[in-house]
Amino acid sequence: MLKLKDINQVITAFLAAGGLGYINYWILEKLDVTSSTDGEKTAHITFSSLLCSIPDFFIYLVFKSLLNCIRQKYKLNHLLDSDVINFLALILTIVVIIFITSVLGEKIIRSIYWILRKLTTGKGNTGVAPGEPWTAIDKTHMTLVYLYSLDHKPIAYGYGESYSGGSDSNYSVNLQPAEEKCNQPCYQYVVNCAYFKDKSPINGMPCKESHIHVNLSQGFIMIIFRVRITKDN
Repeated sequence: MLKLKDINQVITAFLAAGGLGYINYWILEKLDVTSSTDGEKTAHITFSSLLCSIPDFFIYLVFKSLLNCIRQKYKLNHLLDSDVINFLALILTIVVIIFITSVLGEKIIRSIYWILRKLTTGKGNTGVAPGEPWTAIDKTHMTLVYLYSLDHKPIAYGYGESYSGGSDSNYSVNLQPAEEKCNQPCYQYVVNCAYFKDKSPINGMPCKESHIHVNLSQGFIMIIFRVRITKDN
C-alpha cells in the first residue's frame, strides 16, 4: 500500500517519465499542430511527452519552492507538510500547463517550425510545417473547398465545415454546399484563381490566401480558399 511519505518519489517519477507531457501532446494534437503516421505514433507520443515534461517539471519545482516559502514565512507547518505541498504543486502544475498549452501552444510550435525552416532552407514560410496539410481548412465557414480527382474531374465543392484527424489514408471532409446554383468549375479555372490570393472562383468573394493539397494515397486534389467575408454577407 502506498504511504503518504512516498508521494514525493511517485510524483517525481511520474513527471520524469513524461506523465504530464502527454497532456501537452494531447492538447497540441487537438489544436492540429502536431501529427504522425500510424507506424510512428507511439514513438512520436513518447518523444513529445518526454520533451514537454522538461518545462513541466520545472514548473512543478517552481510551485513546490513557492509553497515551501509560504509555509516557512507564515509558519504553516501544521497545514502544509511536505506531502500536501507536493500534491498542491502537482495540481497547480497541471492547471498551468493546460492553460499555457491551450493558449500559447500553437504559437510556440509554429514559431519553432519557422525557426527550423529558416535555419535549414533560409526561408521561414516554406518547408516542413506542424500538423496535417489539410488543416488549412478553417472550421468557421471561412474557407471555400474544391475537390477534384487526380485526373482533374470534379468531386464536390462548398464551405469547409470539418475534417477528420488521423493519417492520410483515413482522411475525410465535410462540406456545406455553396449558395451559388451552378456546376463545379473546371480544375484549371480554379487553379488559375488560386494563383491570385485575393481571388476566388465565386464572384465577389475576396480571399486572403489559397492552398492546393494533393492527397496521393486517396487520390484527390483539394483547392482551398480562405475567404475574407462570411457566407452570410
